[in-house]
Amino acid sequence: MKATKLLAAASLLAAITTGLPETASARVIKESPMVSASDADLAGLLYRIDNIIDTDDSDDAVVLAFWLAGANTEEIVTALCIRHHETNPRYFGSGLGVKSRTNDWGPMQINRPTWEGVALQMGYDWYNVSWNPWANAQVAVEIWWRHGYSFKAWTTYKYCH
Repeated sequence: MKATKLLAAASLLAAITTGLPETASARVIKESPMVSASDADLAGLLYRIDNIIDTDDSDDAVVLAFWLAGANTEEIVTALCIRHHETNPRYFGSGLGVKSRTNDWGPMQINRPTWEGVALQMGYDWYNVSWNPWANAQVAVEIWWRHGYSFKAWTTYKYCH
């Protein structure tokens, strides 16, 4: 768990201060009007991410990741609706580690054959995408961005708009 926290913190710091590969999450964090480079803001953001990882709070991870990406309220609600349709909290809790028959993993059911290479470019191995709510939400933001800020990559989108 400590390594996961360090990875999340290091990824965020690197995205803000250096030129990581041009992924949606790196771009968004650097350009987000929600994040300034002040130490207090960064410490608060890192504390919130740390708390998400410690508590396995997949819902909070989705909300924060999409908010940082500049999603509007309707888009954030849609992302949360998709998370609930993909891995219903009533049956699957946080959704962490849940794997479908089609090789989709974690709370947002990220398809491994399609997105594993992208996750690796973002600095997340597949274990983290499956078991770390923040990594799963970050890859979901990248998918959303690569689909033109659209949720059509998720089959459950039809239930959420």
